[in-house]
Amino acid sequence: MRAFVAGPHRWRVDELTPIGERDLYADGSTTMLWDSGERRLTVTQGEAEVRFLRPADLLPPELGRRVAAAAEPGEATRLGARRIAGVQALGLRITPRSNGTTLARADLWADPATGLPVRVELTAKGQDEPIVAASFLDLRLAAPDPGHVRFDQPGDAEVQRDEAPDLARAIDRFSPFVLPDPLAGRPRRTRVAGAASTYGRGFDLVAVLAFPASFSPRTRAFLDKVPTRDGPWGEASVIATPLLNGMIFERDGVAYAFAGTVTQPVLDRVAAELARDGVASR
Repeated sequence: MRAFVAGPHRWRVDELTPIGERDLYADGSTTMLWDSGERRLTVTQGEAEVRFLRPADLLPPELGRRVAAAAEPGEATRLGARRIAGVQALGLRITPRSNGTTLARADLWADPATGLPVRVELTAKGQDEPIVAASFLDLRLAAPDPGHVRFDQPGDAEVQRDEAPDLARAIDRFSPFVLPDPLAGRPRRTRVAGAASTYGRGFDLVAVLAFPASFSPRTRAFLDKVPTRDGPWGEASVIATPLLNGMIFERDGVAYAFAGTVTQPVLDRVAAELARDGVASR
């Protein structure tokens, strides 16, 4: 990956592949995604409260910002300095106190002069090594050339405007359902109740989607290959990793998909409450 940052609302992040690149430009409230292989430009207005992860979220400054913002008082301790991308960076370890999260610790190193995170490591409970590590390989702390953050549209580009560029944003916009607040004892984090919401505090987080129970054949085929779990919700498909856990099930014509940095018992409580109480309609 390669990034050029002129400010919080004007930047460019390139995802490089062996056959091309996908470049995401931000210009104020507008984002532009350029796919060099497909010669396609996707323009989106505004930022959704709930959306899927994108490569830019894994840059050390953005990942470090989210980790630091989630920390509670008393959860941070100092780490030894490390030299990263030419910076003698100071270290910080965040150890969540919550029993419900899967995160054992988050380690980050930052430039002492600017506070810019240059490396972030996330380690799940029960693991000895980080499961996610993001680090700069090269860093220049200077304003980028204006041309690097300005998109010059090629003449052969196919342009499309998309108000719902990923599934989470599409569900929040078009699904007729409204999720409850709170859910399984966790407050809603999103400002407005809708069909896509996040719940919890600190690192104890769950993202939930509610939509009409009509999966595509491809999705059905995928779910048939993952383990299932029975409970008050009926039968749910379960996706488990050391850091992220997720469940999908259907009830009374509504499909629920939810995942987060929480343990399986937490997801079981979320599923049981959704199965019992359901959702409202809008």
